[in-house]
Amino acid sequence: SELLRVMVKDTDSNIRWQATGALGKIGQAAVPGLCAALRDEDWKVRRSAAEALWSMHEPEAIPGLAEALVDKNDVVRQAAAGALEGMGAGAVNGLIDVMKTTKDAMIGRAVADMLQKIGSQPGIDAAKQWLNSRQTATTSRSGTTKIF
Repeated sequence: SELLRVMVKDTDSNIRWQATGALGKIGQAAVPGLCAALRDEDWKVRRSAAEALWSMHEPEAIPGLAEALVDKNDVVRQAAAGALEGMGAGAVNGLIDVMKTTKDAMIGRAVADMLQKIGSQPGIDAAKQWLNSRQTATTSRSGTTKIF
């Protein structure tokens, strides 16, 4: 769509921000573009994308929102967390998949925390298992835990 092209290619971050907001009104077809916008250089565009995804409750957005949980901007992190919390139990399986497959320990930890916050028992169990496996992996041979 023309909005997606503008959102990705325009050099003016205000135009990308406005395009992101408009894409959010399109619905599911906009999810890939909004997930791409979660990696925009401008925090306002990233926040707008997370907020648009927040209202959509689309499982396809879970991996992108999970990455945004560790965004350098607090407002973006809050919007991503809100979007995932808003999905509730519907986000659990996707979050578990992200937690198990990510190579980024910060994302894994943020997802584990989110699973515990959502409060669904399968998510809590998976998060505890992941956290325990990480703790075991960071324990040295002498039995002391390494500090990251």
